[in-house]
Amino acid sequence: MKNRQMNNIIQFCFNFHIEMDTDWRKQSPDYIMEKWDSYIGKTPKSKDIRFDNSINKWVETWKIKQKTWNEMKEIVKFLSLLNSKSLSEWTLSEILDLFTEITSLSVEDINSNYYNELHAIVYSEMVKWLNFEVNKRHYKLIQIL
Repeated sequence: MKNRQMNNIIQFCFNFHIEMDTDWRKQSPDYIMEKWDSYIGKTPKSKDIRFDNSINKWVETWKIKQKTWNEMKEIVKFLSLLNSKSLSEWTLSEILDLFTEITSLSVEDINSNYYNELHAIVYSEMVKWLNFEVNKRHYKLIQIL
């Protein structure tokens, strides 16, 4: 996995985490897909995804049609689970495991073209998170593997 791929998945997560004042449930399907395509760049493999309260709220708010749900359900589930904990409770490895589990994509599938569109304040918070010892260690280890 390349640095750019790790940075893309991390930035996608920070871009849609409620702690960054960007509650994913308040984001339109078009915006989420635009960012997914830019940061990740590959369609998740289809799985059976169950609704939870967070997903229900998003579906109701945006009046999601079946076609959109089928295209986005794994992405929405990933965001819902990501937001179930504080960012400080997630390690880089846990985020990558969640990503592969929910999307059935490999971390190698993540866009290798760096996409840097985070607000400066959010980017600063991401850098602080990456400087947690456990994340620093995982970041370096993943580069080696």
